[in-house]
Amino acid sequence: MPDITTFVPGFPPNWHLDIVYRPIRHIYFRVYPENRTVRISAPSRIPLVDLQRAVHAKSKWLLKKMAEPEKTPINFRPLSAIWDDVSCTVWGQVQPVAYQTGAGRPKVYLDAESGIIVKTPETFGPSKKQGVLEQWLRSRLRTCIAALMEKWVPAMGVAVSEFRVKKMKTRWGSCNISAKRIWINTVLVHLPVGLLEYVLVHELAHLLEPGHNQRFYKIVGTHLPDWKQRKNGLDGIDLRN
Repeated sequence: MPDITTFVPGFPPNWHLDIVYRPIRHIYFRVYPENRTVRISAPSRIPLVDLQRAVHAKSKWLLKKMAEPEKTPINFRPLSAIWDDVSCTVWGQVQPVAYQTGAGRPKVYLDAESGIIVKTPETFGPSKKQGVLEQWLRSRLRTCIAALMEKWVPAMGVAVSEFRVKKMKTRWGSCNISAKRIWINTVLVHLPVGLLEYVLVHELAHLLEPGHNQRFYKIVGTHLPDWKQRKNGLDGIDLRN
């Protein structure tokens, strides 16, 4: 396969170009200055010549983004440190985690003074305890998404059949336009709620405009005037950590 980087005049030799083929309709470009990586998500059956033309047309934008300094989210630790044996970040706030044993069904609750309390039977090992905490985090995320849906679905005039959550390594959310289904990355429960709100509005906007074009960003900007600042809070986080 020809070197796609040749279609970006001046592509730095110390940068890496990662091309991922997916069952999608459009080409998406992402630049990660902190890893010196450019990632291109392309439709699985796109002709090579069309991909080369798209990369060449985007070359000036790519070089501009590659020259930008690394962005670091404000008041947020690296993704690899948001959850360990003694603490967990929930909605951007670091909470201590305490594990207790007791009879009855496993449960998790947030105490104003003690932080997150994970109560499980004595027979539960570390992996099961982690699973209990993970389910609690997903439940909190679903509850918050449901509340935001009640706000934004009527405000944007869209119809959503359902939303689901899952851990994703390459995107914060996705939208199945034909099924009107929204997917949200479970990692967002660790970030400030405003970032989750941006991702949700972004995906809902795809129900009005499938592509990332001028009309799409006008829709997002109409509902979230500060969307660029919110997006900046996500851009410095590498989901692969």
